[in-house]
Amino acid sequence: MKKHPLYIAFILGAFALNLTCKGQIIFPKGHEKKLITPIENIYDETAIPFIYPMGKITDLKWKKLSDSFPVEWTVVACMNGTCIPGTPEGGQFLNILNNPDSIGFVKFHFDFNGKAGRGVIKYIIFEDFYSSNFDIVTLDVTYDPTLSEKSLSKTIDYSIFPNPIKDNKIWINIRDAEFAADGSVTIFNSIGQTVGQYILNPGSNQTEIELPLISKGIYFIKIQNANIQYTSTIIKE
Repeated sequence: MKKHPLYIAFILGAFALNLTCKGQIIFPKGHEKKLITPIENIYDETAIPFIYPMGKITDLKWKKLSDSFPVEWTVVACMNGTCIPGTPEGGQFLNILNNPDSIGFVKFHFDFNGKAGRGVIKYIIFEDFYSSNFDIVTLDVTYDPTLSEKSLSKTIDYSIFPNPIKDNKIWINIRDAEFAADGSVTIFNSIGQTVGQYILNPGSNQTEIELPLISKGIYFIKIQNANIQYTSTIIKE
């Protein structure tokens, strides 16, 4: 598949230049979202939140890489509170909300106008054109009015203990054997660096995790399998 010229430029810039950037863009719930919905209008469900811990949202720009969806759909793009009809080509983030400067989101309002189908929208978020500090967000939406909302609702009952952590050991309880059978755990720090990756115990509801030596602070823990992903925070005391 042919790569978008802007995407290629960013990849080349990331390898060719060693520039200092203000901070890594962190997507605690993932920078790709796939939705299948029978609901005629959606908005909040599409949110892709992110954190820019060592800079401000207003330091970041956005640029459309691609979009495809039925012409009958009405789409409005919202970048941290700034909403623009359609899927605009690009712009700069404005923090017109009462969020902390480092917290932002990308959202899209969809009105499907009764037309079943699938849409995929991709945007790149970046600090400087030739900086390695960028990420690509992808929203994949399928509207199927024949589905029931009940058939789509699935949650996993899980717990993490102890939290806060005093030593370097935690236990994760997953009360769903099917999820645990192919599940994994990733722990990363407040600037997005991975500090540990683990496999859930497929033969038990409980998985014991021996953490590396980590300093005090807040960490993100992502629990996922091929279909579902959850993110929580843990605190090391």
